[in-house]
Amino acid sequence: MAKVIIVNAFPVLRKGVKDILSENENVSVVLESVEESEVRRTILKEKVDLVVMDLEIPGNDGLGMLRMIKTTDPAVPVLVLTALPEELYGVAAFKHGADAYLSNESGTEELILAVQKLMGGRRYITPHLAERLAEFVENGGQNLPHERLTKREFQVMLMLGRGMSINDISEELCLSYWTVATYKRRTLTKMGLDSVAQLMRYVLTEGMMK
Repeated sequence: MAKVIIVNAFPVLRKGVKDILSENENVSVVLESVEESEVRRTILKEKVDLVVMDLEIPGNDGLGMLRMIKTTDPAVPVLVLTALPEELYGVAAFKHGADAYLSNESGTEELILAVQKLMGGRRYITPHLAERLAEFVENGGQNLPHERLTKREFQVMLMLGRGMSINDISEELCLSYWTVATYKRRTLTKMGLDSVAQLMRYVLTEGMMK
């Protein structure tokens, strides 16, 4: 019987993942928790075969949780299933030990395929993330420019890349003009860009326009 831990703060998503996994009678979910101590204790106590985790953990650092899991048992495969954009967190997750990275919008069949590959001792990497990982290696293991941004800075970057003004972004995010202007300045500085025009070209080149 394969033992699985689900790390997710959202009951509906947790149930959905559990229901999908439970369709296989040889899979047993032994823990559903976002408490680091509980997850670590279960990994040490049980022979866990898979961890399915979100990176958005209230009061905790998702990447830190991932790092803890892989430090506790480097052999346990970890499937990151999250709403956080692959463009921003995919490479970082793999750097911290993830074996697969999927969006919450992924289909059931893809989730099952990823689980099967991980339990078979392999990794599951989407074609888009494979490109990102290749770029990461080509850059000598350095983060891509946009991977230095916080979640909010990344959000502002995408909006600026679509041609939205600071006023438009301010209204959509319910933030003050000056707060958005600060995010804009930080984003350009972290990415080493001189203008919004350069940022727009970057977003277009990286295929982030949706």
